[in-house]
Amino acid sequence: MRKIILIILSLFAMSIASAVDAQELFFDFSQNRETYSWDDSLVWRPKIRDSYPIVFSNKSTTTLIKETVFPDREDRWQENYRSSLKWHFVDSRKLILSSIMQNDYSSFEERTVTDNSVGISALFRPSAAVIITNTSSFVTTVRNNFGLRHRASGYRNILSADYSRKLSQSDDLRISLGQDARLVRDVPVYEFEASSSFSRLTRDDSLRISANGELQVRRYFTTSRSFESISRQVKTISGARLIASFKPITETRIRLESNLDFRRYRYQHYGHDVPAVSSGLLGSDNNSTQVDYKITGTRQFLKRVAFETHYKFRETDENYGAPTGSQRIKTGEWRVAVRVMPGMDDSLWAEAVFSAASYFTDQRGSF
Repeated sequence: MRKIILIILSLFAMSIASAVDAQELFFDFSQNRETYSWDDSLVWRPKIRDSYPIVFSNKSTTTLIKETVFPDREDRWQENYRSSLKWHFVDSRKLILSSIMQNDYSSFEERTVTDNSVGISALFRPSAAVIITNTSSFVTTVRNNFGLRHRASGYRNILSADYSRKLSQSDDLRISLGQDARLVRDVPVYEFEASSSFSRLTRDDSLRISANGELQVRRYFTTSRSFESISRQVKTISGARLIASFKPITETRIRLESNLDFRRYRYQHYGHDVPAVSSGLLGSDNNSTQVDYKITGTRQFLKRVAFETHYKFRETDENYGAPTGSQRIKTGEWRVAVRVMPGMDDSLWAEAVFSAASYFTDQRGSF
Protein backbone atom coordinates (compact mmCIF):
# COMPACT_ATOMS: atom_id res chain seq x y z
CA MET A 1 0.00 0.00 0.00
CA ARG A 2 2.84 2.39 0.86
CA LYS A 3 4.42 1.78 -2.54
CA ILE A 4 1.14 2.56 -4.34
CA ILE A 5 0.85 5.89 -2.48
CA LEU A 6 4.43 6.85 -3.38
CA ILE A 7 3.85 6.03 -7.05
CA ILE A 8 0.67 8.16 -7.09
CA LEU A 9 2.54 11.08 -5.49
CA SER A 10 5.36 10.70 -8.01
CA LEU A 11 2.98 10.77 -10.96
CA PHE A 12 1.17 13.79 -9.47
CA ALA A 13 4.46 15.67 -9.10
CA MET A 14 5.32 14.88 -12.70
CA SER A 15 1.92 16.07 -13.92
CA ILE A 16 2.11 19.47 -12.21
CA ALA A 17 5.74 20.09 -13.16
CA SER A 18 6.26 22.62 -15.91
CA ALA A 19 8.16 21.91 -19.09
CA VAL A 20 11.23 23.80 -17.88
CA ASP A 21 11.59 21.68 -14.70
CA ALA A 22 14.24 18.98 -14.62
CA GLN A 23 12.53 15.60 -14.23
CA GLU A 24 13.65 11.98 -14.09
CA LEU A 25 11.29 9.01 -13.77
CA PHE A 26 12.35 5.36 -13.83
CA PHE A 27 10.47 2.05 -13.56
CA ASP A 28 11.92 -1.46 -13.69
CA PHE A 29 10.70 -5.03 -13.17
CA SER A 30 12.77 -8.20 -13.02
CA GLN A 31 12.22 -11.87 -12.23
CA ASN A 32 14.68 -14.58 -11.24
CA ARG A 33 12.93 -17.90 -10.73
CA GLU A 34 10.63 -17.35 -7.72
CA THR A 35 11.92 -13.85 -6.89
CA TYR A 36 10.16 -10.77 -8.32
CA SER A 37 11.52 -7.22 -7.99
CA TRP A 38 9.98 -3.82 -8.72
CA ASP A 39 12.08 -0.64 -8.77
CA ASP A 40 11.08 2.95 -9.38
CA SER A 41 12.67 6.34 -8.79
CA LEU A 42 11.76 9.99 -9.27
CA VAL A 43 13.93 13.11 -9.30
CA TRP A 44 12.25 16.51 -9.62
CA ARG A 45 14.12 19.84 -9.80
CA PRO A 46 11.73 22.78 -10.23
CA LYS A 47 13.26 25.84 -11.87
CA ILE A 48 13.15 28.98 -9.74
CA ARG A 49 14.69 32.25 -10.98
CA ASP A 50 16.97 30.61 -13.57
CA SER A 51 18.29 28.03 -11.10
CA TYR A 52 17.33 24.69 -9.54
CA PRO A 53 17.70 25.21 -5.76
CA ILE A 54 15.23 22.46 -4.75
CA VAL A 55 15.73 18.74 -5.41
CA PHE A 56 13.07 16.16 -4.52
CA SER A 57 13.89 12.48 -4.97
CA ASN A 58 12.13 9.24 -4.20
CA LYS A 59 13.38 5.69 -4.70
CA SER A 60 11.65 2.44 -3.80
CA THR A 61 12.33 -1.27 -4.21
CA THR A 62 9.89 -4.10 -3.57
CA THR A 63 10.87 -7.77 -3.63
CA LEU A 64 8.52 -10.76 -3.54
CA ILE A 65 9.95 -14.19 -2.72
CA LYS A 66 7.29 -16.72 -3.65
CA GLU A 67 7.36 -19.71 -1.37
CA THR A 68 3.74 -20.80 -1.73
CA VAL A 69 4.99 -23.29 -4.31
CA PHE A 70 6.14 -25.29 -1.26
CA PRO A 71 3.62 -26.72 1.21
CA ASP A 72 3.14 -24.96 4.58
CA ARG A 73 5.06 -21.83 3.48
CA GLU A 74 4.01 -18.23 2.90
CA ASP A 75 5.26 -15.63 0.42
CA ARG A 76 7.81 -13.18 1.82
CA TRP A 77 7.83 -9.46 1.01
CA GLN A 78 10.70 -7.02 1.40
CA GLU A 79 10.29 -3.27 0.82
CA ASN A 80 12.73 -0.34 0.92
CA TYR A 81 11.86 3.33 0.34
CA ARG A 82 13.82 6.56 0.51
CA SER A 83 12.42 10.07 0.04
CA SER A 84 14.50 13.23 0.38
CA LEU A 85 14.09 16.96 -0.08
CA LYS A 86 17.15 19.20 -0.48
CA TRP A 87 17.26 22.99 -0.70
CA HIS A 88 20.44 24.85 -1.74
CA PHE A 89 20.15 28.19 0.06
CA VAL A 90 23.80 29.15 -0.65
CA ASP A 91 25.20 28.21 -4.04
CA SER A 92 28.52 29.71 -5.11
CA ARG A 93 31.59 28.49 -6.92
CA LYS A 94 33.44 27.53 -3.72
CA LEU A 95 30.64 26.92 -1.21
CA ILE A 96 27.24 25.19 -1.35
CA LEU A 97 25.01 25.06 1.75
CA SER A 98 21.87 22.93 1.77
CA SER A 99 19.15 21.83 4.14
CA ILE A 100 18.13 18.16 3.92
CA MET A 101 15.07 16.23 5.03
CA GLN A 102 15.06 12.47 4.50
CA ASN A 103 12.80 9.53 5.26
CA ASP A 104 13.88 5.87 5.04
CA TYR A 105 11.59 2.91 5.45
CA SER A 106 12.40 -0.81 5.23
CA SER A 107 10.35 -3.87 6.02
CA PHE A 108 10.76 -7.61 5.85
CA GLU A 109 7.87 -9.83 6.85
CA GLU A 110 6.74 -8.42 10.23
CA ARG A 111 9.88 -6.34 10.87
CA THR A 112 9.94 -2.62 9.99
CA VAL A 113 12.48 0.16 10.48
CA THR A 114 11.72 3.86 9.88
CA ASP A 115 14.40 6.59 9.90
CA ASN A 116 13.69 10.33 9.78
CA SER A 117 16.47 12.91 9.61
CA VAL A 118 16.82 16.68 9.30
CA GLY A 119 20.16 18.34 8.76
CA ILE A 120 22.54 20.74 7.05
CA SER A 121 24.97 19.85 4.27
CA ALA A 122 28.03 21.82 3.15
CA LEU A 123 30.25 21.41 0.10
CA PHE A 124 33.50 23.41 0.10
CA ARG A 125 36.06 23.75 -2.70
CA PRO A 126 39.17 25.43 -1.24
CA SER A 127 41.06 24.74 -4.49
CA ALA A 128 40.58 23.10 -7.84
CA ALA A 129 42.06 19.83 -6.51
CA VAL A 130 40.23 19.55 -3.16
CA ILE A 131 36.54 18.98 -2.36
CA ILE A 132 35.28 18.70 1.24
CA THR A 133 31.70 17.75 2.10
CA ASN A 134 30.03 17.50 5.50
CA THR A 135 26.47 16.60 6.47
CA SER A 136 25.21 16.90 10.05
CA SER A 137 21.70 15.78 10.96
CA PHE A 138 19.41 14.74 13.80
CA VAL A 139 18.05 11.21 13.39
CA THR A 140 15.01 9.43 14.81
CA THR A 141 14.67 5.67 14.40
CA VAL A 142 11.57 3.58 15.05
CA ARG A 143 11.92 -0.18 14.89
CA ASN A 144 9.13 -2.73 15.14
CA ASN A 145 9.90 -6.44 15.33
CA PHE A 146 6.96 -8.83 15.75
CA GLY A 147 5.28 -6.37 18.13
CA LEU A 148 8.47 -5.32 19.98
CA ARG A 149 8.85 -1.56 19.47
CA HIS A 150 12.12 0.34 19.89
CA ARG A 151 12.50 4.10 19.46
CA ALA A 152 15.75 6.06 19.61
CA SER A 153 17.06 9.49 18.61
CA GLY A 154 20.58 10.66 17.96
CA TYR A 155 23.04 12.53 15.79
CA ARG A 156 24.76 11.64 12.52
CA ASN A 157 27.75 13.24 10.82
CA ILE A 158 29.11 12.32 7.38
CA LEU A 159 32.44 13.84 6.35
CA SER A 160 34.44 13.26 3.16
CA ALA A 161 37.49 14.79 1.52
CA ASP A 162 38.71 14.21 -2.04
CA TYR A 163 42.02 15.24 -3.54
CA SER A 164 42.50 14.88 -7.29
CA ARG A 165 45.46 16.25 -9.20
CA LYS A 166 46.95 15.83 -12.64
CA LEU A 167 50.69 15.35 -12.03
CA SER A 168 51.57 15.52 -15.71
CA GLN A 169 49.95 15.13 -19.10
CA SER A 170 49.71 11.36 -18.59
CA ASP A 171 49.73 10.92 -14.78
CA ASP A 172 46.83 11.34 -12.33
CA LEU A 173 46.67 11.00 -8.54
CA ARG A 174 43.56 10.72 -6.36
CA ILE A 175 43.14 10.36 -2.58
CA SER A 176 39.80 10.02 -0.76
CA LEU A 177 38.91 9.95 2.94
CA GLY A 178 35.47 9.37 4.41
CA GLN A 179 33.86 9.12 7.84
CA ASP A 180 30.31 8.26 8.91
CA ALA A 181 29.40 8.48 12.62
CA ARG A 182 25.85 7.58 13.62
CA LEU A 183 25.38 8.15 17.37
CA VAL A 184 22.05 6.50 18.19
CA ARG A 185 21.22 4.86 21.53
CA ASP A 186 21.85 1.09 21.69
CA VAL A 187 22.92 0.76 18.04
CA PRO A 188 25.66 3.32 17.21
CA VAL A 189 27.67 2.95 13.98
CA TYR A 190 31.10 4.34 13.08
CA GLU A 191 32.76 3.93 9.67
CA PHE A 192 36.03 5.19 8.27
CA GLU A 193 37.40 4.50 4.79
CA ALA A 194 40.38 5.65 2.74
CA SER A 195 41.45 5.02 -0.83
CA SER A 196 44.16 6.17 -3.19
CA SER A 197 44.97 5.57 -6.85
CA PHE A 198 47.64 6.45 -9.37
CA SER A 199 47.09 6.11 -13.11
CA ARG A 200 49.22 6.66 -16.18
CA LEU A 201 47.84 6.72 -19.70
CA THR A 202 49.98 7.02 -22.81
CA ARG A 203 49.37 6.31 -26.48
CA ASP A 204 50.10 2.55 -26.25
CA ASP A 205 50.39 1.77 -22.54
CA SER A 206 48.32 2.26 -19.40
CA LEU A 207 48.86 1.64 -15.69
CA ARG A 208 46.59 1.95 -12.66
CA ILE A 209 47.52 1.16 -9.04
CA SER A 210 44.98 1.56 -6.24
CA ALA A 211 44.64 0.70 -2.55
CA ASN A 212 41.76 0.95 -0.10
CA GLY A 213 41.02 0.40 3.57
CA GLU A 214 37.86 0.41 5.66
CA LEU A 215 37.02 0.18 9.37
CA GLN A 216 33.47 -0.27 10.66
CA VAL A 217 32.36 -0.59 14.29
CA ARG A 218 28.63 -1.04 14.78
CA ARG A 219 25.97 -2.42 17.06
CA TYR A 220 22.82 -3.92 15.58
CA PHE A 221 19.75 -5.89 16.58
CA THR A 222 19.75 -9.61 15.83
CA THR A 223 16.26 -10.97 16.21
CA SER A 224 13.83 -13.72 15.41
CA ARG A 225 10.39 -14.57 16.68
CA SER A 226 11.87 -16.17 19.81
CA PHE A 227 14.60 -13.74 20.93
CA GLU A 228 16.01 -10.25 20.54
CA SER A 229 19.57 -9.20 21.37
CA ILE A 230 22.24 -6.68 20.36
CA SER A 231 25.49 -7.68 18.67
CA ARG A 232 28.67 -5.67 18.15
CA GLN A 233 30.66 -6.13 14.95
CA VAL A 234 34.15 -4.81 14.15
CA LYS A 235 34.97 -5.12 10.45
CA THR A 236 38.26 -4.25 8.77
CA ILE A 237 38.84 -4.43 5.01
CA SER A 238 42.00 -3.70 3.05
CA GLY A 239 42.84 -4.29 -0.57
CA ALA A 240 45.08 -3.44 -3.48
CA ARG A 241 44.54 -3.59 -7.24
CA LEU A 242 46.87 -3.40 -10.23
CA ILE A 243 45.90 -3.04 -13.90
CA ALA A 244 48.56 -2.73 -16.58
CA SER A 245 48.30 -2.83 -20.36
CA PHE A 246 51.15 -2.47 -22.84
CA LYS A 247 52.23 -3.26 -26.40
CA PRO A 248 55.55 -5.13 -26.48
CA ILE A 249 55.44 -5.31 -30.31
CA THR A 250 53.15 -4.03 -33.05
CA GLU A 251 49.63 -5.52 -33.14
CA THR A 252 50.22 -7.32 -29.82
CA ARG A 253 48.84 -6.30 -26.43
CA ILE A 254 49.44 -7.75 -22.97
CA ARG A 255 47.08 -6.94 -20.07
CA LEU A 256 47.65 -7.82 -16.41
CA GLU A 257 45.02 -7.58 -13.66
CA SER A 258 45.77 -8.42 -10.03
CA ASN A 259 43.77 -8.09 -6.81
CA LEU A 260 44.48 -8.63 -3.12
CA ASP A 261 41.63 -8.48 -0.59
CA PHE A 262 41.70 -9.07 3.17
CA ARG A 263 38.65 -9.02 5.47
CA ARG A 264 38.38 -9.52 9.21
CA TYR A 265 35.21 -9.73 11.33
CA ARG A 266 35.00 -9.75 15.13
CA TYR A 267 31.74 -10.14 17.10
CA GLN A 268 30.54 -9.56 20.63
CA HIS A 269 26.99 -10.44 21.65
CA TYR A 270 24.78 -8.95 24.34
CA GLY A 271 21.54 -10.45 25.58
CA HIS A 272 20.10 -13.42 27.43
CA ASP A 273 19.69 -15.87 24.56
CA VAL A 274 22.62 -18.25 25.21
CA PRO A 275 21.65 -20.95 22.66
CA ALA A 276 21.65 -18.43 19.81
CA VAL A 277 25.14 -17.25 20.76
CA SER A 278 26.59 -20.72 21.16
CA SER A 279 25.21 -21.87 17.82
CA GLY A 280 26.88 -19.02 15.96
CA LEU A 281 23.57 -17.64 14.73
CA LEU A 282 24.58 -14.11 15.75
CA GLY A 283 27.93 -14.20 13.90
CA SER A 284 31.32 -15.87 14.40
CA ASP A 285 34.79 -14.33 14.26
CA ASN A 286 36.45 -14.97 10.91
CA ASN A 287 39.17 -13.85 8.51
CA SER A 288 39.23 -14.14 4.73
CA THR A 289 41.97 -13.51 2.19
CA GLN A 290 41.53 -13.50 -1.57
CA VAL A 291 44.23 -13.23 -4.22
CA ASP A 292 43.56 -13.33 -7.94
CA TYR A 293 45.29 -12.34 -11.15
CA LYS A 294 44.58 -12.52 -14.86
CA ILE A 295 47.00 -12.28 -17.78
CA THR A 296 45.56 -11.64 -21.26
CA GLY A 297 47.37 -11.57 -24.58
CA THR A 298 45.90 -10.47 -27.93
CA ARG A 299 47.46 -10.48 -31.39
CA GLN A 300 46.15 -9.41 -34.81
CA PHE A 301 47.29 -10.78 -38.15
CA LEU A 302 46.69 -8.76 -41.34
CA LYS A 303 43.64 -7.14 -39.66
CA ARG A 304 41.64 -10.25 -40.54
CA VAL A 305 42.56 -12.72 -37.81
CA ALA A 306 42.59 -11.98 -34.07
CA PHE A 307 44.07 -14.36 -31.52
CA GLU A 308 43.39 -14.05 -27.78
CA THR A 309 44.44 -16.09 -24.78
CA HIS A 310 44.26 -15.57 -21.04
CA TYR A 311 45.07 -17.34 -17.80
CA LYS A 312 43.07 -16.56 -14.65
CA PHE A 313 43.87 -17.73 -11.11
CA ARG A 314 42.06 -17.16 -7.80
CA GLU A 315 42.77 -18.36 -4.28
CA THR A 316 40.41 -17.78 -1.34
CA ASP A 317 41.24 -18.66 2.27
CA GLU A 318 38.50 -18.45 4.92
CA ASN A 319 39.44 -19.00 8.56
CA TYR A 320 36.80 -19.22 11.30
CA GLY A 321 39.27 -20.09 14.06
CA ALA A 322 37.74 -23.52 14.61
CA PRO A 323 38.25 -27.06 13.21
CA THR A 324 34.96 -26.74 11.37
CA GLY A 325 34.02 -24.16 8.80
CA SER A 326 37.45 -23.05 7.57
CA GLN A 327 38.23 -23.67 3.91
CA ARG A 328 40.60 -22.87 1.06
CA ILE A 329 39.57 -22.72 -2.59
CA LYS A 330 41.81 -22.47 -5.66
CA THR A 331 40.58 -22.06 -9.22
CA GLY A 332 42.42 -21.69 -12.51
CA GLU A 333 41.26 -21.08 -16.07
CA TRP A 334 43.01 -21.03 -19.42
CA ARG A 335 41.15 -19.70 -22.45
CA VAL A 336 42.13 -19.64 -26.13
CA ALA A 337 40.05 -17.87 -28.79
CA VAL A 338 40.40 -17.11 -32.51
CA ARG A 339 38.33 -14.67 -34.54
CA VAL A 340 38.40 -14.61 -38.34
CA MET A 341 36.91 -11.66 -40.27
CA PRO A 342 36.84 -12.60 -43.97
CA GLY A 343 34.66 -9.61 -44.93
CA MET A 344 33.18 -6.36 -43.66
CA ASP A 345 29.96 -8.02 -42.46
CA ASP A 346 31.16 -11.55 -41.70
CA SER A 347 33.08 -13.04 -38.77
CA LEU A 348 33.84 -16.46 -37.33
CA TRP A 349 34.61 -16.99 -33.64
CA ALA A 350 35.94 -20.13 -31.96
CA GLU A 351 37.19 -20.61 -28.42
CA ALA A 352 38.25 -23.31 -25.97
CA VAL A 353 38.25 -23.04 -22.18
CA PHE A 354 40.11 -25.31 -19.75
CA SER A 355 39.51 -24.88 -16.01
CA ALA A 356 40.33 -26.64 -12.75
CA ALA A 357 39.38 -26.12 -9.10
CA SER A 358 40.59 -27.50 -5.78
CA TYR A 359 38.75 -27.34 -2.47
CA PHE A 360 40.31 -27.86 0.95
CA THR A 361 38.40 -27.84 4.24
CA ASP A 362 39.49 -28.15 7.87
CA GLN A 363 36.37 -30.10 8.81
CA ARG A 364 37.37 -33.30 10.51
CA GLY A 365 35.47 -36.51 10.38
CA SER A 366 33.91 -35.63 7.00
CA PHE A 367 34.10 -37.80 3.93
